Amino acid sequence: MNNIWNQTAIHAIGGLLQIGYADNSDLLLVLSHDGLGVFDGLTGQKIARNRDDIYKSFNEKTLIAKEFDMLDKEEIKTAGLFGGTLN
Repeated sequence: MNNIWNQTAIHAIGGLLQIGYADNSDLLLVLSHDGLGVFDGLTGQKIARNRDDIYKSFNEKTLIAKEFDMLDKEEIKTAGLFGGTLN
């Protein structure tokens, strides 16, 4: 398999904590001190934003983010400041 990465957009995200891909999709969940965002990995477009406290939907021990309506409350494995991997 040949994975090719192409830059599609640039977004400044202050206080970036964790990121994770939703299973079987190109949606990227971004957790920061300012809330949660969902980006389309193919276009780079920000498609959703929730400024609520991320710790309502993120478990620092399991590194799982959930309860984000856009992603049908799917549990998303994350990686970042608290650890984790994206494989």
